[in-house]
Amino acid sequence: MPTGSERPLFGSMHILIVDDEPPAARRVQRLIKEHFQEPVQSIKLLHGVEPAVYYLQEHPVDLVFLDLEIAENSGFELLEQAAHKSFYTIIVSGHPEGAVQAFDHEVVDFVTKPVQPERFQRALERLYTARKNRGVEREALSLPGEEGSETIDLASIECVRSDGNYCVLELYEGDSRKIRKTLSALEQDLGPNFLRVHKSCLVRKEDIVQVHSAANNTYQVELKSKKRMPLSRSVREELRSGHME
Repeated sequence: MPTGSERPLFGSMHILIVDDEPPAARRVQRLIKEHFQEPVQSIKLLHGVEPAVYYLQEHPVDLVFLDLEIAENSGFELLEQAAHKSFYTIIVSGHPEGAVQAFDHEVVDFVTKPVQPERFQRALERLYTARKNRGVEREALSLPGEEGSETIDLASIECVRSDGNYCVLELYEGDSRKIRKTLSALEQDLGPNFLRVHKSCLVRKEDIVQVHSAANNTYQVELKSKKRMPLSRSVREELRSGHME
């Protein structure tokens, strides 16, 4: 994981903990606060599979800490019912025999209870590596819809705006697509060709042509299409200094 003095590589995360044992869930929550060095925007604790599935349908989530034995249900039911590829999963369970099946679901890690701080830190390091590598080889996005999924070429995406619990992909052709996913997750899906210029948007790096001052001591970045997007002060300074990769 990066040290506390380094600039975070990712935007703030939304985290969900699903465990029917409140002490175990609170322990994970405490370990997140003690060891998670990327910004965390929200942590939600739920004690059942069904409410977790409903929560994931209505809220963007980047990371799920999931127990396998939850009352009468199995944590695998959540992975099967939810669009689990839209978030990372770390299993936290007292049943190590479930590890093989868990990794079949492409979870980031399997941590046995009781969770020890050193082991939790290693799980976060694996998460960091997974997030850093995500999107490097990706050429398209698969967007779920009522009539099946739609594939969008990354090359057709000009920028992305955050819109409540959704993100809006703005395409070069003038069209747009709305997806229930966090901007942080899309930042990783889109890979290094896109830049988080503001907490609310991503733009393609090669499309940036100019930086403008705006009202109330704010800034905007102009794209090749003449479209203007909000620009944070910190990213503006990096663009001006030439330190942006």
